[in-house]
Amino acid sequence: MVFRRVEADRGIVWLRQSFELIRSNPGPFLLMGLVLAVLTMIPLLGFLAFAVFAQTLYGGIMFAADRQRRGEPAEFEHLFTAFRQPGKLPKMLALCLPGLAAGVLLTILAAWMLGGALLAGGLGSVATDQPEALALSLGTSGLVFVVIALAVGLLAYAAVFFATPNVMLREAAPLEAIKQSLMACRDNLAALLMFLLAVFVISFLLSLVLSWIPLLGSMLLITVLLPWVTIAVYFAHRDVFGDAANAPPPQIEV
Repeated sequence: MVFRRVEADRGIVWLRQSFELIRSNPGPFLLMGLVLAVLTMIPLLGFLAFAVFAQTLYGGIMFAADRQRRGEPAEFEHLFTAFRQPGKLPKMLALCLPGLAAGVLLTILAAWMLGGALLAGGLGSVATDQPEALALSLGTSGLVFVVIALAVGLLAYAAVFFATPNVMLREAAPLEAIKQSLMACRDNLAALLMFLLAVFVISFLLSLVLSWIPLLGSMLLITVLLPWVTIAVYFAHRDVFGDAANAPPPQIEV
């Protein structure tokens, strides 16, 4: 598999391309986003189901985007494409492993670091009669945990960023696709960070606009944002790995 390096500003271009594609046929994509929003709102069971099936459903959105870009209308049923294609579902489900592994790792780290800081700080504050020691211990451990969590989260995201479209649209093997995704994200880190920064800013602004509608606002945010970001990842994959139907641009051997 080959990929290329792109400029940092491509992270913004991917989002613009995604917006333009959705604008040409918003109905199916917004309905897909609504399904994902409802799933995330179901306590516990919905969260677990989303954690397992997220990449599978994202792959369906990318499949619909690919059809739309090639001149065929996207349809809501495309969301479940991986469930209907023989042998596709197990491959897509395998892509949930980086996220689940990151979640388990961070849970263990949180219990170890914050629990240890609470114990040490509590004993110190009792011994010295200074509650500030507890606050300082928790604050330091909390800051370290946040930094580690960001690094682990970015690594898990990079593992599936290009892997999801590679498995969904190019029949790649999951583990090989994850390896390729990590390497492509490493060589395109500036574009990836620009993309994530733009997504953060958009999410923040939309949250401000929708904050006056508590529950409905959150659902609207997810309904709009998830398809937008997912299709932007599809365009990122085309940009970095090239269109499967055409010769890719200048490449790097993996």
